[in-house]
Amino acid sequence: MTQIDLQRRYLQCVTFMITKLKMYVQGFRDYYQHYQALPTGKAADAERQALAVNFQRSLMNFKKLIHRFQALEVPVQYQQQHKLLVSLYQNYVTSLTTLAAALTDQKETASVEALQQRCQQSLVQIRTGLTTAYQLKQAF
Repeated sequence: MTQIDLQRRYLQCVTFMITKLKMYVQGFRDYYQHYQALPTGKAADAERQALAVNFQRSLMNFKKLIHRFQALEVPVQYQQQHKLLVSLYQNYVTSLTTLAAALTDQKETASVEALQQRCQQSLVQIRTGLTTAYQLKQAF
């Protein structure tokens, strides 16, 4: 594989990751809104549990996607940017995992709001990393 082919393939993977991130972000937002809209009580417990399982499954799939992205053959000129992007994606997943645990454990609202803010900050960092490191006009 030539260096140009490697670079083209790598940048296609970066674009794919951006597309997948958009999809996952929307899915996680929908999950959070649906979870918050459920009434409290035993009647909603089964639905809450099903939502939590689906959310965990989505998180696992996203983690696998990040792991595959991390293992890519990266052109020399993108090594540092790639490491940064993988780190930012992993921080976002960690934030989401903590938020999901807080929702499942039904911790106080202030804690959940702080965790939600942390997730937003992670997304801003990813957006900044993509626009700066890969010179994209707007990542998502």
